[in-house]
Amino acid sequence: MAKKTPFIPLIKADQVTTFVDYVANYEKIAYKALSDTDLPFELGKYVQHGYVGRTVVKDMVTKLSQNLSKEAFVKMVVACSKTNAVKLTHGMPLSGSIRQGLEQLAQLITVESTDTAIVLEQKTGYCWFYFKREEQPIVGDDLVGVLMILNLVQLLLGQKWLPEVITLRGSVSSKIDIAINYHKVEYKKEHKYSGVFIPDSLLDREIALPVSEALQNAFYDLHTFKYSLKKLLEPYISGSTPTINQAAKYANMSVRTLQRRLSEEGFSFSDVIFELVDEMTCDALINSDESISDLSHRLGYSHGSHMIRAFKKKFELTPKQFRDKYRVIAN
Repeated sequence: MAKKTPFIPLIKADQVTTFVDYVANYEKIAYKALSDTDLPFELGKYVQHGYVGRTVVKDMVTKLSQNLSKEAFVKMVVACSKTNAVKLTHGMPLSGSIRQGLEQLAQLITVESTDTAIVLEQKTGYCWFYFKREEQPIVGDDLVGVLMILNLVQLLLGQKWLPEVITLRGSVSSKIDIAINYHKVEYKKEHKYSGVFIPDSLLDREIALPVSEALQNAFYDLHTFKYSLKKLLEPYISGSTPTINQAAKYANMSVRTLQRRLSEEGFSFSDVIFELVDEMTCDALINSDESISDLSHRLGYSHGSHMIRAFKKKFELTPKQFRDKYRVIAN
């Protein structure tokens, strides 16, 4: 049985969008199959701040594996893993050795995918770099994990590199064979975690990319129940706010469990929704040119005037006054 976590397992919606965009552009039939999943209504449009529940992602990947050939599925994962590795490292002030860079990225991965840890475990002459997740592996787990690791190493290294040893949680290596086309690799199957062996000589090389120092707070927040629920629900707010029944479904738990977990942290479901809508409102006012009318509709208000009154009562400023004042400060 998987160990119980105090938070909802989440994956950064931006990482999930990479796969959705890919199939929308290149695999139309498979894309239609995603309508049967609980993916957020407008994944991609307001995706930069959102997260998606791992259960929803699991359903998405399963649907794609059922509607794509093995070769097409591998081609998708290869392309999306490369894109997501770039997204993860973009703008990060990474510096020092490859080893230090990977250690810093390991912190970020735990923010981007909250029930997953990346571990760099020292052995004699090499490190085992692996994805640590206790749940049962799902379709594509080995493939996605290994390719993400390879892309991260190659980005820091600035050149193509392939390992001589790959560990797999499962027993099938054919998809990875197709993906990397490298016949010198040794597979260690039925292993505890998916990963690769990286020689110390490579890890000691220098990198020239920049390191984010803002991960600790994000890590703490996402590993609390209320905050992880907020980030899970954010992409689903589109013309209305999710009901508690919908929220429980997205979080893969009963309504009673959701209420109890929030109560343990001193909050109600209404607290979460009100706080989330307030945060999304303030963020949009400061960081976008979205009209008050469009924003009020997106956040579930029946009329723009209702949002204006509620906002002014709470912040003692109209949305326009707030935008004019705080956009100047932010810029």
